Amino acid sequence: MLSEDDLQNRQEDLGHSEEDVNPAPDFREAEGDSAAETVVYTVPEVALRLRVDIDTVMDLIKTGKLAALYLGSGAGYRVTLADLKIFFQAQKEMTRTAAATAIRQVKTERQTMAGLSNWLKQEKELLADCCRRLNKAVENTVQRLNQNLESSRQNGDHSKIKAINGALFIVFEKWSGPRFDFSNLITKGDRRWREFCSNCPDDGLEVKALWSWLRQEGVISKGSIDTPANYLLPRQQQNLWEERNIYQKQYLWLQQEHDMLVKHYKKMDKAIKKILSGLKAAGKKAGKNMDFYESQVYNDVMLNLYENWEEASMYYNKWLEGFNERWHEFKQEQFHRSDNDNEI
Repeated sequence: MLSEDDLQNRQEDLGHSEEDVNPAPDFREAEGDSAAETVVYTVPEVALRLRVDIDTVMDLIKTGKLAALYLGSGAGYRVTLADLKIFFQAQKEMTRTAAATAIRQVKTERQTMAGLSNWLKQEKELLADCCRRLNKAVENTVQRLNQNLESSRQNGDHSKIKAINGALFIVFEKWSGPRFDFSNLITKGDRRWREFCSNCPDDGLEVKALWSWLRQEGVISKGSIDTPANYLLPRQQQNLWEERNIYQKQYLWLQQEHDMLVKHYKKMDKAIKKILSGLKAAGKKAGKNMDFYESQVYNDVMLNLYENWEEASMYYNKWLEGFNERWHEFKQEQFHRSDNDNEI
């Protein structure tokens, strides 16, 4: 706010003396259009009435938002009461329109974020199931090995016991790490969500990049404003803004979880390939040592694991092939919904 001295200096610069400045004008002091046309105010008086500084009033005048009379460099500008009333009415209407636009956009974005979060949640579950299938492929092989081991112990087949133990060692050596990491990934999701919420502001760069990407992808209309003016929302509509931000945060977190699962699936897949490679090498070594029985055990285990792994991989490839198609269907649905909401 300007001090009285600053205001007086600005008045002098604009060609106004202290006696030009009346108390904050009362717009009710003139009744009727003709009377309102005869009541004029100086720029400082308008600034006092609007509770803004003189520069703001000058900007309104120069941009044509507030009509004014220019009386020369010495006298400066004058604003009639009638023009002030017109300005006030225009600003009220603009505020109402902006509020309606903000409500409509926040509702649309809340709906979009809710749909996007639900869609990605389903994709994340499908991807997690792909990882579980890989884990199950190895567990089935280990279960079969343990059954054969128990049978061999009962029969006293020491050569087979040695081969099975060797195969189990190869499996556990390559699989223990990925299996433990996958277990942590599944069981510690709540903690990661809390940490993510505390470190992700509602208007950070990640959020701005998200909305920019959604416009690029056509999920929401490119004509929508970058940031809804949530301060224009009525008090009873503020919950829409809060819900929008919750869904927005949830989507960003799910996207992070989805990326982690993709990386982990690849890590698990790579570990199984190493197990198969280790079993193959052990079988060849046993064959070179003329231990054909032990070589056969390694080859049987490798074949069993390969079949289980191939089945799990087919499920993942099917999910991957359908991902782009499902994404295309989703964004088309959201885009049409966003366009319909904008037309209302």
